[in-house]
Amino acid sequence: MTFDFHVTNPQPDPDIQPTGHYEYWVHEVCLINHTNQNAQPHKKQSQPISYSNVLAACVYGADGKCKGMLTPERLQILHKKYNKAKSTGLHRDVSQPPQSFASELVGLFVRKARAAKQFDSKNYLLNR
Repeated sequence: MTFDFHVTNPQPDPDIQPTGHYEYWVHEVCLINHTNQNAQPHKKQSQPISYSNVLAACVYGADGKCKGMLTPERLQILHKKYNKAKSTGLHRDVSQPPQSFASELVGLFVRKARAAKQFDSKNYLLNR
C-alpha cells in the first residue's frame, strides 16, 4: 500500500475548514512530478517538472489538516474491508472500537508516519 505524505501540490492549501470530525474527500489534485529522479537535490540545477491531474482521496483529521492521500480505488478496497470486518463482528473484540471509517484512515496515516519516523531515526543512528 502506498501512502503519500509529502504531496507537492501547487494549489494554495490542501487543508479544509475544521469540522471536528474525521473526513475524507475525493477530488482532483494537481501534482508536480520531478521527472529527473537521478538529480542531486542539494545541487542548484533546475530539474524537469511535469504536472498531472489525478483523483485522490484526501484524508482529514478533526483539525481539518490533510493527513495523507490515497487513490479512490484503494479507498474503495479499504472501505469494503472495513465494512466486512464491522458486519462480521470483528470490531466488537477490539479494546477501542473504531469510531468511523474516516477515523480508521487517519489512524493508518498516523501509524505509518510514526513507523517511518522511527525507521528514519534508526537509519540515521546507524549511518553516523
